[in-house]
Amino acid sequence: MSIVDTYLATDTGTRTGLMNDFIQAEIALVTNDVSVCSYVLPAQNYSISDFQRDYRIEIERNGVLLGNTPFLIRKVEKILNTRGEKFISLVGYSGVDLLRRRITAYFSTASGKATWTDSPDDIMKAIIRYNLGANYNDADRDITPTNITSYFTVAADTGVIAFTTKSASRKNVLTVLQELASDAWQAGEWLGFDVVYNSIYKLEFRTYPGQLGADRTAGASALIFSPDFGNLIDVKRTWDWTTEITVAIAAGEGDKASRVVKTAQERETESIFNWIEDLVDVRDIQANDNAVQAEADAGVREGRPRDILTARVVDTTGIKFQRNWNRGDLVLIDFENERFNARIDAVRIQLNQGGYEAIDAGLAIE
Repeated sequence: MSIVDTYLATDTGTRTGLMNDFIQAEIALVTNDVSVCSYVLPAQNYSISDFQRDYRIEIERNGVLLGNTPFLIRKVEKILNTRGEKFISLVGYSGVDLLRRRITAYFSTASGKATWTDSPDDIMKAIIRYNLGANYNDADRDITPTNITSYFTVAADTGVIAFTTKSASRKNVLTVLQELASDAWQAGEWLGFDVVYNSIYKLEFRTYPGQLGADRTAGASALIFSPDFGNLIDVKRTWDWTTEITVAIAAGEGDKASRVVKTAQERETESIFNWIEDLVDVRDIQANDNAVQAEADAGVREGRPRDILTARVVDTTGIKFQRNWNRGDLVLIDFENERFNARIDAVRIQLNQGGYEAIDAGLAIE
């Protein structure tokens, strides 16, 4: 049985106490999106005023902070059930939720703020710096947000992924980052991001080229998941062409014949009928040939067929969560005479008052 300690802290990170008397809890750690936790507490031990907006829930499992991130409280409920029992329910969102709360609030031609040609991981960091980080008060921003730089920072640029062109004026920051990660992956380079604590316990935006966790596909650290070993269950292997796009036509700014139009195509010869067109309407981005072409390329990449394996990774006696594997790790999968790499993109943990713990994980083919 693992030891789980759940701490409550203020929005600025000062711990105010433990919540180890919870009745049940569930934590869902996901990659490139907002992770979520939910807790049910005995109402008699708490006051609603204990749980303010953006107070932090910090969950330590065997002394290690789950996800290396706090969960910011965004929902509190008082519950009275049919048996007359009273509870308090909490829902918290991980640090990535801070990215969901901002937009790229710049006009479309603002170079380095709404349009970029750079490595996708460094584009991500520029977006964060100009909307949450050190450049939050840039003169070109539509409105100056609250300064959170005493509690939030951005990791240094690395520029390890091939350059791309991206335009994103007045779009949700998290959505733009997810688009950049998807574009990189469709181009053959996986890119992750997260908001975690750094060495001085300050929230920090980071990018993760290759995989978020450890590479466990070779050498002494190689880790194989297979139904034969009992650590892979509920397996489904799918080849899905239902949403395939093989020809993308991107149309940018301009009118009629003067409109900037670029195309991209691939896989159209794999079947005599496999010419499948889609329009990418990007009239809201800068009328730039490279920017429009990048959108066409992204459109056809996004339309690639899905080569999918869905399964649950489960703890066994010999292979356990946090000891041998973690969210974001790259591992080996053996299934029906196939062996391939997969990323552990999500982890779900269920806890109750009696010490029961159930853990399973979701996989994505590398």
